[in-house]
This record gives sequence, C-alpha cells and structure tokens, in this order.
Amino acid sequence: MLSLVFGGTAVAFADAATTFYGSTAGQPTFNRPASLDALSGVSARYTVQPFRTNADSDCTIEGIQEGSFDGMLFLYQGSFDSANPLAHLIAYNDDSTNGSGSSRLAPLSLDFSADYFLVTAGYQANASGTFSNLINCDAPATRVLAGYGTFGDDDPSDYDGRSAQLLGGRFEVSVVGNNFALDPFVGRTVPLASNDSALFWFFQPANFELLVKIVDGCSLNNRFWVFYAATTNVEFTLTVVDTFADPGANTRTYHNPLGTNEATAITDNEAFNTCN
Repeated sequence: MLSLVFGGTAVAFADAATTFYGSTAGQPTFNRPASLDALSGVSARYTVQPFRTNADSDCTIEGIQEGSFDGMLFLYQGSFDSANPLAHLIAYNDDSTNGSGSSRLAPLSLDFSADYFLVTAGYQANASGTFSNLINCDAPATRVLAGYGTFGDDDPSDYDGRSAQLLGGRFEVSVVGNNFALDPFVGRTVPLASNDSALFWFFQPANFELLVKIVDGCSLNNRFWVFYAATTNVEFTLTVVDTFADPGANTRTYHNPLGTNEATAITDNEAFNTCN
C-alpha cells in the first residue's frame, strides 16, 4: 500500500482519495464556530468545497495551510448556511498534532447518500491564505466525488469531478465535448494531488484523454499561461476560469473540432492578463 507524508503525518492511502487546493483571499466572511454549539465572534474569511463519497466509508481529512496562514476546518452534512454556521456542523478542528497551520478531521464515518461541505476558514479575523485539503477514505468507497459550479448548478449531488482547481484554487478547469456518434460527454478529473496540472478522462476512468497545466508567468510577461495536450481527436471544448479576476476578462476557451487534431496541443503564454 502506498503512503504519503502529508504535513509531517504519514497518511496511508486506502481506496479513495482526492486533494482540494484553494485560497480564502477575497472570499466572504462568516462568524466562524468555536465549537459544535458556540460561535467565536470572529469574522473569518472562508471557502466551501462540496463533496461526497460513492459508498459509506470511514474517512480522514488532512488540511495544510501554507506560509503564515493559520486556518481551521469545518465539516457540514446536508447543507451549509454561512448565516447559520452551527446548523449541520458535524466536525471541526483548528490545529492537528502538527501544530499551527495544520488541521485534521478523523475518524469520520461518511454516508454516501449525503452531501458534505468542507469549509476552510482563517482562525484570525479576515486572515487569508492558500491551503490544501486531502480527503482519504477506506473501502468500500472507490471515489471522492467533488467539484465546483463551473456548469452553473448548485446541487452538490451533481458535483462529480467535472471541474479541477489549480494554482491554489484560483483557476477552475473543465471540459465538454461530443464523440463520433455525436453523443455529448463531460470530462471528469483524475484524482491527482497537483496544484499545477489536471488530468481528464472522457469515456473510461482508466483512459486519460487530456492534460492541462496552468503556469504562473507573471514575473516573465505579466500573464498566466495555459498549456494542454490531448490524446484524442473527438470534439472537445476546454474552459479555464480565473476565479480571482473580474467577469469578462476571466475566461478562456479552447475548441478542437470533431475528427481533427487542430487544437489538441496548445501553449498559450498570453492566456490571462490578470496578474495584478
């Protein structure tokens, strides 16, 4: 069995694992809980990551907050309401045994029929920073189904890996297309602990079709770059959204026509003029 040293803690991978990357920079605030039944009075910036498992499972969630950012983890079952942050709260943690800048939720017995909302928030008022959260679940679960609302739906039951988050959660990447029978498909992400790159499968989970990489080129040409390579000639449209940028300047799309390789390998080093 493989293992990963995550924030100084050896995490043994079981049957389902995925990693969320994100940032609380520019995010809304809420009165973060101090316990399961009391609020702290601290106006904390937070971000929400909906997910679910595909089977009942015992899971561990490990959080690492980067740099000087000291964060907390909160897990909600069924729904999350920032105006009522004690409702549906089932677990929380500030510092794990690794100390400030790390959090751990375990053991957690998760129900595959329930939607879960993992909230990462700053410990101090208005504090912001980047983080990574690893969800690791035992058998019989084989997948952690996760994603964000790139497709415009807000039902976490539909979040099934259709969107990857890169560069600390700043960029959301998704892909849709049609096969040669003109049947539409939605690309799904391969669970992969990478802050820079995402892999997508279109038809079979073990058959990877598309690699996407976001490069921070701000120090070179004041741009974020989009690189991707596909091993297919089906029609697909790749969408990349800079969630920190103003609407209108925050989206790039790349289209490969059916039966061609016209746009299966792109190196766009002028993609996003959103560094500042």
